Amino acid sequence: MGLFDRRSDKNLERNGLTGTAVVKSRRSLSGADEDPLDNLLVRSARHRIALEVHVDGRAAYQVEDTFKVPRKYWKIAADVELPVRVDSQHPERVWIDWDAFTAAGGQKIVDDLGDQYRRDAVRDVVGQNPVNRDASAGLVESWTRAVKAGAMKREDFDRYIDERVSFGFLTPEEAEAAKRGVD
Repeated sequence: MGLFDRRSDKNLERNGLTGTAVVKSRRSLSGADEDPLDNLLVRSARHRIALEVHVDGRAAYQVEDTFKVPRKYWKIAADVELPVRVDSQHPERVWIDWDAFTAAGGQKIVDDLGDQYRRDAVRDVVGQNPVNRDASAGLVESWTRAVKAGAMKREDFDRYIDERVSFGFLTPEEAEAAKRGVD
């Protein structure tokens, strides 16, 4: 389990079964990793991660839980394999070993993903934080009015809209509709 008490975390870290887990989906619960203006002092944030867990001698199974993810791995995307420890009695309790991931070249793995995490966010835009989606809708309305009033350049509008898509706050279809709305 991602965020159970620290003593349980340490116990699972020391005594859990060693395994791997493939990321099936990931989304920030705080929105921090999707916000380009996030606080640079934040070292980790809670993410909802769906995993396919593999432990020798057991059938693979799915777990979805909340995990604390280090900032340098906020761009983790689907299909990345992570080292984990699993409670032998309660296999739904999973601890991600970020130190082992780092030792195995985790930073390069994440860097090589490029914008995959953003593509995942766009694909899963419906699952994104509704506050971010609502805020984006409000911004689009404001920007549309600004373009029509001559207070914003069209190229700036298009760039802002494209950024909202890349962060997963608008679908490509919504972006195209917004752009048509200022023509």
